[in-house]
Amino acid sequence: AEWMSGGPARPVSPEALTINRLILLYSDHARDYYRPEGGGKSRELECIELALGRLRRLYGSTLAAGFGARQLKALRQDLLVSGAKRTKKTLSRKTINEYVNRVRRLFRWAVAEELVPSTVLESLRAVENLRRGRSAAREPEPVRPVADADIDTVIGRVSAQVGGMIRLQLLTGMRPGEVLAMRAGEVDRDGDDWVYAPAHHKSAHRGRTRRIFLGPRSREILMPFLEGRRADQYVFCPTEAEQARHARQRLERKSRVQPSQVDRRKEDPMTKPGDRYTIAAYRRAITRACEDAGIPAWNPHRLRHSAGTRIRREYGLEASRVVLGHGYGAITEVYAERDEALAAKVMRETG
Repeated sequence: AEWMSGGPARPVSPEALTINRLILLYSDHARDYYRPEGGGKSRELECIELALGRLRRLYGSTLAAGFGARQLKALRQDLLVSGAKRTKKTLSRKTINEYVNRVRRLFRWAVAEELVPSTVLESLRAVENLRRGRSAAREPEPVRPVADADIDTVIGRVSAQVGGMIRLQLLTGMRPGEVLAMRAGEVDRDGDDWVYAPAHHKSAHRGRTRRIFLGPRSREILMPFLEGRRADQYVFCPTEAEQARHARQRLERKSRVQPSQVDRRKEDPMTKPGDRYTIAAYRRAITRACEDAGIPAWNPHRLRHSAGTRIRREYGLEASRVVLGHGYGAITEVYAERDEALAAKVMRETG
């Protein structure tokens, strides 16, 4: 049983185990444990790699058994002052706390595998997370809904596929990953209500089901993309968007097409559109449209906030919770802003 669980297969004693070696062992576990059901690489795994990369840079050659509260505080201070390389901004308090918690998770796993003594984990748990107003860390900016005018501007500057995903998200409150992964066979079109049941979603590992109801306006958006689709094909396909773009360029061309330019496709191009959009590609398409229009850039996740706020304003918090697929109303509070105009109206009449 010990051999099956991988216990004696580890040729490293706790006395000689360095942080570098510990991260290597934990990475094998994390790649398997945090692997999404649909394949690929999960966002959580990417965040774990970023957090452990910072740990490796500072303490890679340190013995794992010698890592304690003082070293964790030093790592947190490094996160506080160094910031993120990609955005050139300092990390927010919430992000720093998440990085530190992922380091704690590494050592909790190591204790369970008897690779480090439990006193190491107890020492790390003694380090409290950064509190609001109690540190120099930057406070995260709240995520706000997108202005309707900005959404309309972007839809007019992107492909029909990206525009359809934006409009569908705005109506249904779907997560970006859910609308990107939608397959024709996952949309139940029998009966009066269409229902989209994603095979893979954020809460699937908790045993929860996700059912997204599609009303008349959503069905109108989907119909052109569902025609001729096999059950296993994605509804929104970037290859079709690229083909439509090329066809539009040909129609707008003013000079005559030369015989050698009739078909300029490469046999084996280095990059080519896939059969489904990635979240990064979806976000880039929106960002580029915002830059072209000269408006503040926004990301597709904010459309979920827009939908949640609208549904809460018109139908209440519980309706917003059910539509967004949250298990608890407290989570919906983050995605759906309060309607303060309603509170003002109540006070004018009763207060």
